[in-house]
Amino acid sequence: YEQCTEKTIGDLINIFKEQFPTSSKWSLEEVEISEIIPLCKHVYNERLNFAQTSILDCIQYGIPLFYPYKVHYSNGNTHLVVPPIVEERDKLLYLGDGMHRIYSLIKRNITKVYVLVTHECILPLPGKPQNWNEVKKKTIQLPYQLNFDNFTELGFTGYSKFCNGDTFWKYQE
Repeated sequence: YEQCTEKTIGDLINIFKEQFPTSSKWSLEEVEISEIIPLCKHVYNERLNFAQTSILDCIQYGIPLFYPYKVHYSNGNTHLVVPPIVEERDKLLYLGDGMHRIYSLIKRNITKVYVLVTHECILPLPGKPQNWNEVKKKTIQLPYQLNFDNFTELGFTGYSKFCNGDTFWKYQE
């Protein structure tokens, strides 16, 4: 486990600018978790287990939650772990990706986290904003459209699918 350098973070931000033209300004910022507004209405047990592991890994290796970091595997592969993604609109922060990690931090009473912020996001929200107290755990994962109230495809970015794809799982400098 290795905390990313400023250069790697700059490269990461450039990748997101290219892949997701949601705004012209992206940045890595530490924010108060209480300022992040969820858009999904469910979290899933299996993904919560992975989020808990990520939290424990950060703590064990002295990496601030969730500052970008690399995992080096014995087979030579490197995996870049991307922070949660937040879309800023009218000075409000809406969670675009990282629902399970942020939910897990809330349950641990952790108050600050590093996130990637896309500023002045031009897309509509993919669904109605939720309240953390009303987010429910589920054992079976629903199709993504059913995890939003008043879902609109136009606002759905696919950050999660991209972050879990080969771009970051087989990261090479």
